[in-house]
Amino acid sequence: MVNHSVKTVLLILAIFTTSVVAETSTPKIWGYGTKTCTSYIETYRSWEQGKQEQVWEYFRYRDWLAGFITALSLATGVDMMRGVKVKNAMRRINLHCEENLGLDFFTASSEFVRILGSGSLSGNK
Repeated sequence: MVNHSVKTVLLILAIFTTSVVAETSTPKIWGYGTKTCTSYIETYRSWEQGKQEQVWEYFRYRDWLAGFITALSLATGVDMMRGVKVKNAMRRINLHCEENLGLDFFTASSEFVRILGSGSLSGNK
């Protein structure tokens, strides 16, 4: 059953990714998913340093991610996070963004979900 859920997640991510690069008549990504990785990295670093002006911005990214993960979980019938804390997800997405500055937050979040679905983060490859 785990193999089936991984295939489902990968299919959904493929559909989402395709919609980002397809024609303008396809659905668009809304909200903080459209922000750049560079913007997220700056917010994340400021949040880590305890800069109060960035705390709310960090929470906006976090809330967007929570909504994205919830939607995927409801669509697939699978708990996408499987015990992973949102704080840890945010950290992992930050690391991915640092390695891929040209991405947006949606694409980095999608990659996190793909890795999570493949078991790479938990060592269950």
